[in-house]
Formats: sequence, structure tokens, C-alpha cells
Amino acid sequence: MVRFTETSGNEWNYDVPFAWRYRDYVIRAFNSDVPYDQFVREHIAGDLLPQPRWNAEERFNESVIGTAFYRFGEVKP
Repeated sequence: MVRFTETSGNEWNYDVPFAWRYRDYVIRAFNSDVPYDQFVREHIAGDLLPQPRWNAEERFNESVIGTAFYRFGEVKP
């Protein structure tokens, strides 16, 4: 399960810098009708895909941002 937050959300409450980038990635993926299997691949190995999905307007690799999914789990000091 993934949730969006800009902090770790527990008593330690560490900041999660640039969390908005993952949120915006998910929004762009839904708005672009990215197929579910592609969306899952990007979350698992977006940095390793042979043909990543590029944002043509802003010229960056969208697929690699999906791996930020791993950053949103519970964080303990």
C-alpha cells in the first residue's frame, strides 16, 4: 500500500523531500491512460526499463519516478 505524504507520518515525522514528484507522476500517468501493466513495471523497475516512458513536454524520464514508490513505506530511525 502506498500513500502520499510529505512526512513519514509517525512520531518521528521526518520530512520526505520532493514527495510531490511521485504524486505528480501518478497524476500524469492516470491522465495519460498509462496501461496498468506499464504502471506496475515502472514501480518495480522503472530505472531499468529498456524503453522508458518520456515526458515529451518537460523532457525527462517518467518511468524512473515510479521507483519512488519504495520511499513511501514506514520509516524507522
